[in-house]
Amino acid sequence: MTPPGTVNATDQARLVDYLNNYNGNLYIESTKLGYDHFGTSMMAQFGIKFQDHGDVYEVQAIESKDQDLLANINYVYAGGDSPHYIVDRLIPTGATLLYSSEDNYQRIFFYNPDDQYKVISSSVVFGALKDGDSLSMKPYLMAEMINYLMGSGTTTSLFEAFGNTDEFAVSAYPNPFSNQINIGFDLQQGSQVYIRIYDHSGRVVKELVNGQLPAGNHSFTWNGQSNTGFKLDDGLYVYKIEFDEQVRSGKIVLTR
Repeated sequence: MTPPGTVNATDQARLVDYLNNYNGNLYIESTKLGYDHFGTSMMAQFGIKFQDHGDVYEVQAIESKDQDLLANINYVYAGGDSPHYIVDRLIPTGATLLYSSEDNYQRIFFYNPDDQYKVISSSVVFGALKDGDSLSMKPYLMAEMINYLMGSGTTTSLFEAFGNTDEFAVSAYPNPFSNQINIGFDLQQGSQVYIRIYDHSGRVVKELVNGQLPAGNHSFTWNGQSNTGFKLDDGLYVYKIEFDEQVRSGKIVLTR
C-alpha cells in the first residue's frame, strides 16, 4: 500500500467500492494505519479500530497466532534506518488476529465478512521483517498471506486439506531445525500409523512411519533427508500423521 497519509478521500471511496461491490481482496500496511483512517469508513472495512499510538521501539518481533500462517515461527522486526518507529495499536471488531508482537499487542489481521471480500491489514511494515541467518522466510510468509486472499497456493491449501483434530496433540521441535526435528504424540490405543513429510508442492519426500504402533507416547526424528538419503534443500515442509481415520499436520522449517 502507499506510504502513511497518502490515501486520500477519493482513493478511500474507490477502495470501499472495490471491496463492497466487486468482492475485492486487499492487503494494506502502514505503521499509522489506524491513525490515517481513524473516523473514516475504511476502518470498518478492515474489521479493526484504532486504539492509540504505540511507544517508541515497541515492536521487537511478531509471532503467528494462526495455525495456517507459519505457526510457532517468529519474525524479528528490524531492518532499514529506523525499524522501531512508533507502530499503531489496533483492536479487532470482527477481524481475525494473525500476528501479534512480543508485548501481546495485535498487529496483523484478516477480515472476510460474510465471504463478501477479504482484507489483510497490518500495522507493521513487511519490508522491516528480518530474515533468518541462513533462510529467507519472508517469501513464505507473503505466499501464505496471498493464499489467504486468493484461496490458492500450495502450502496452506495442503495443510487445510489434511485437516486437524484437537484431541490429538503433536509436538514438533525444534522448529525451525537444522540437524533433526523430533515429532512426538500420544496414542490412546494401538493403531496403524503413517507419518509422511511433504515439500511445498505436495510431494512426499520422506515416509517416517508406516506400521502398527502400541498405545502410549511416541517420538520420531527426521534429519532433513529424503527417502533415498538425499539432503533436502532449506525451506518449508509439512508433516502429516494419519491413524484411525484421523489426521494431524503441521508446518516445519529446515534451515542448515
